[in-house]
Amino acid sequence: MGEPIAMAPAMAGGVQPLVTAVSQRPRKRANPIFFAALFLVALVVVAVGSFVLANSMRTPEAQVRRYLDYLAQGNASAATAMVDPGVANDERVFLTDEVMASATSLLDVEDVVDRDEGSSSKKHTVNATVLVDGSRFTFPFEVREGKPTLGVIKNWTIENALVVPVAVRIKDATTFSVGGVTAPVSDYDSFPFTSPTYLFYPGVYEVNAADLGEYIDAEPATLRATREEYLYGADPLTNVTIETSYSQSLRAAAVEAMAAQTTSCATPPGNLDTVCPFGLQRTDLTVLEVKQMPTEAKEWADSTSEFHDYAFFKVQQGAGTPIYTLKSTVYATLKFDEKGKVVVDSAGKPQFWLRYEVE
Repeated sequence: MGEPIAMAPAMAGGVQPLVTAVSQRPRKRANPIFFAALFLVALVVVAVGSFVLANSMRTPEAQVRRYLDYLAQGNASAATAMVDPGVANDERVFLTDEVMASATSLLDVEDVVDRDEGSSSKKHTVNATVLVDGSRFTFPFEVREGKPTLGVIKNWTIENALVVPVAVRIKDATTFSVGGVTAPVSDYDSFPFTSPTYLFYPGVYEVNAADLGEYIDAEPATLRATREEYLYGADPLTNVTIETSYSQSLRAAAVEAMAAQTTSCATPPGNLDTVCPFGLQRTDLTVLEVKQMPTEAKEWADSTSEFHDYAFFKVQQGAGTPIYTLKSTVYATLKFDEKGKVVVDSAGKPQFWLRYEVE
């Protein structure tokens, strides 16, 4: 008999199991050159998009808006770094963050328009309409295309700064201050050619007379730094004048000086001083007294540095002659040095030129 044949066990239900053949063929590798090329294409697309976006943000109008934002924020240092005002250092001393921080109002931007938008010209005029304390004006910026970055990213440079030339005049003072910065006043009598002048960024500032001492009083003035000449066709120079007055201390010193001189003129040999009334300059006076002292420092309307009041003397020219009253006006004119400051003595008292006029 032959060997018994072993049969595979049948699955439940009498169904034979299926035998699946597994392929052993190797997988095909992805081509690295393809992915590298795809990456380079994506990189180029991103780069081009970045350049396009960068150029869209580097238009003449965008540059002007950026500059005006600095001025609206009071960022003087950034504005000056972006657009140099082109003047000497002593004329730009008020172009600082501290001075702008002291302003009660800065500019508001209303509109910016590139008059040459779409032009291929390398020079554009951009009109900026701004508002400063209710005063509206349009300033024309000249913007020029510079050398591009990486050969494709455009660069635009603003050629003219938005600044306001200002002259500050204060009689009887030599310096003024704005925002903690002090500078010499402008020549009081030099119209229209003024020196020195200073530049301010648009805004509203308080201007104070500085270094006045106790004998001069002055109220602060308001500087509205705008460029309204573009609205009215006026001179761009803004003039600020601070009015001064003499303090009560100075008036008291004037009365004291007039009284002291009057006493001297009534006390021999002081009466022989040429400043005294001519009728008192004698050696034969038997009576010489002060009948009425000057007590008030009055001012003439056209001469604010000269004070005056009456001085009466009781006089007799020899025994037996009539005694009479010599009525005079004594004048005390304030002394100034070559810099226009009040001259004082070692004790700090103001000095006067004194004279008499007999009526």
